[in-house]
Amino acid sequence: RADGSGVPCAVVATLDGYVQTSEDVIPFSSTGVTSFKVEMRKSTLRVQCYDAATNQKLTDVAVDLVPLDGQVGVRWTAGSSQQQRVAVGRAYRVVARGGRLRQTTPAVDEDVVFGRADWAQLSDDKPAELRVMLERRVATVEVKVLDASRQQETLLTHARCKVGATHFSQAEGWQQDVDLPCGRQAMREMPALCSLDDYLQLPPKRCDVFVGDAHNVNLVELRMRPLSVCLRASSCYDDKVIEGVKWRLRPVSPDLPLVPLEARLEQVLRLGQKYVLECSVDGWRPCASQVEVEADSLIARFEGIDPKEPLPLDIKFEASSVPVRLNSVRIENGNDPDARTCVVEVAGRRVPYGAVVDIPLPEDVDASQGCSLDVTASLPDQSLTFLPHQIKCFPGSGEVTHVDCVFKALYLCVTVVDTMDQELGDASYRLNGGPRVKSGSRVAAHLGECTVACEANGCRQTTFLEPLTLMEQDFISTNDGFERSIKVVCAPRMATVLVSVTDATTNEALHRASIEMRHADQIVWSSGGTPADRKGIRRAILDDVPGGGDDVELACVCSLEGYTQIQPLTCLIRAGSATDAPWTCELLMRKFYVSVDVVDSHGKRMEGAGVELRSSRDVVAYQPSDVKEQAPLPIQLDTSYSIYPIISSLKGAGGEYDFRDRWHAADAPIVFSRSDFEVLERRGRGAVK
Repeated sequence: RADGSGVPCAVVATLDGYVQTSEDVIPFSSTGVTSFKVEMRKSTLRVQCYDAATNQKLTDVAVDLVPLDGQVGVRWTAGSSQQQRVAVGRAYRVVARGGRLRQTTPAVDEDVVFGRADWAQLSDDKPAELRVMLERRVATVEVKVLDASRQQETLLTHARCKVGATHFSQAEGWQQDVDLPCGRQAMREMPALCSLDDYLQLPPKRCDVFVGDAHNVNLVELRMRPLSVCLRASSCYDDKVIEGVKWRLRPVSPDLPLVPLEARLEQVLRLGQKYVLECSVDGWRPCASQVEVEADSLIARFEGIDPKEPLPLDIKFEASSVPVRLNSVRIENGNDPDARTCVVEVAGRRVPYGAVVDIPLPEDVDASQGCSLDVTASLPDQSLTFLPHQIKCFPGSGEVTHVDCVFKALYLCVTVVDTMDQELGDASYRLNGGPRVKSGSRVAAHLGECTVACEANGCRQTTFLEPLTLMEQDFISTNDGFERSIKVVCAPRMATVLVSVTDATTNEALHRASIEMRHADQIVWSSGGTPADRKGIRRAILDDVPGGGDDVELACVCSLEGYTQIQPLTCLIRAGSATDAPWTCELLMRKFYVSVDVVDSHGKRMEGAGVELRSSRDVVAYQPSDVKEQAPLPIQLDTSYSIYPIISSLKGAGGEYDFRDRWHAADAPIVFSRSDFEVLERRGRGAVK
């Protein structure tokens, strides 16, 4: 029903296998019956498959239209171009079947619905076309591994390769299908790697695979070169090449084979391994103590050179020895000896006369500007001195260095004199502990340090006590050699001293006093075993007086029980001969006496009173008697005494005592010191108490 004239009405005609081609909208007429004509045609469809990268038509693909709405499915076999009917307005899934292809358009999970528009512009008999785009999932690749070091590159059949994720080898085959990466390009870039022991793959390490049809074979050629190295040995002095070097690179790993040490042209390394250079050539050694070569670190250098050439290893060498020849042996100011009897050593190596000897150089020597080697020589005549000598060598030059040895007859003449520069006729000397030689005579000497020990009766050597250093310039040429003269002073060392000890108070000789003479904490003489004469004098004979002939002050220490030594405490003497007049040393000792007065409170002397001075060691008792008759008694200095008065009429009476111009309590101890007596001596000038 229509509400009015001219109202449009949709016309939809359906029939399996057909599609409506006439107008789908007609106007209704309100005055009568509206008539219309529907035109339909067969809904034929043709499927075409294309390569998404090259847009080439693919003929090896079968396509299925899988129905989703219950209609009948449609199938095209591989390479089929036939027309088949499809249901219009119903959904299908397009599934392309090809073993080496991947469907891209329409997507596998995409719903495809065919409508009237697909046939609208086509003639009645022309089918609609479904374009299915696919891309190659795999491509056929053939790999060739070539040895680029050959003049004509040859195949390396034992190599292993990998293109993308596919492995190639002699066992797995050199032609295989390779999974292609996704993309729409006709050329796909893929990594191409190969490996072989002792060989290195050269760039490029990627290949381009063409996405063609199933019959297309991509040829990939990979180039490798052996890890061949050669040794370029050159001098560190002038960069000249050294020929005839025996060498090898010893692998650090014990699992790798060891090649012999020989003069080889090249050696092949292996990646991932470390090597140590070992070489041998007469007269040379590598500058570095150890040369390590890591194969992986040389990859960039291998890639940058011609694969037909080995990689040169530049190793600098330094001379390990220099040729030396003994040219001449002579004696200056004398007749030349037989050179064959001369023992010559250069840097510790014996060099026979006339022979050329290679002298090893020290490891740490810098010989870029030449080096100096020490020369030592000796003759059967030990009196001859070889002068210190060095030779200048230039390692690496090949020149023989000549050695000329010069000997000298050196003599030392020693004259022994006294302090007045008068020669001592009976003196003699020894050089370095050798035989005794009379003063004024000469003896064979050698350069360097030597000791001179002189002997003279009653004298002591005072000069040249330290070792004497003899140098070549100190000697003067004579008719039969070279001589140096020195004077050694020997000073008298004996003295006789008459020593006495006197009591300074009574002026009596103290025969029992013990005496010691000291110098610098050493005892020069002791009175033990030397008795005093009736006057108390001891004769001290000093055989070794210090001071070297000058005035010397000796400390004199005397001791006797109950006595104290006073000034003088030293004596001054001088060494001389045994016949010189004796020296005199008078020493004084004394006792320190104390007298006591006992008085009453009025200061008057008390008759019949006494006093005891008690210490921890002794008691000094002043007996009760007339004070006037009391004699002074000796006491000990620096000793603490307690005072005990003895008064018969007043037993146990106490009081005070006056000492040092002040009064002290009776129970206070008293200590006498040397200063108390020095004050009295200054007051009385003769008083000793």
